[in-house]
Amino acid sequence: MEARNSNGGAAVRVMFDDRFRTVGGWENRPTGGVNWTKCYTINGTRVCLGIEIQFSARSDLLIVDVQHLRDEITEGRLDVGVIVVPSK
Repeated sequence: MEARNSNGGAAVRVMFDDRFRTVGGWENRPTGGVNWTKCYTINGTRVCLGIEIQFSARSDLLIVDVQHLRDEITEGRLDVGVIVVPSK
């Protein structure tokens, strides 16, 4: 359902965020940017991964996540972007 807080999406999102925090090494920006980022050094080269989590039923928010990842990749702050979405 597309109504705010009408399904389990918010609870799933909390579980995802808690897991990223528990694992450690991930930087969180809850609003205005990529949700979770982590950088690695592989053979002397820095590689950064960005994760956007979209568990809202509001599909219009997905384009905002795409924009966040595109901006970070274009600016050279990310090398790889992933969007996590629910699936039946």
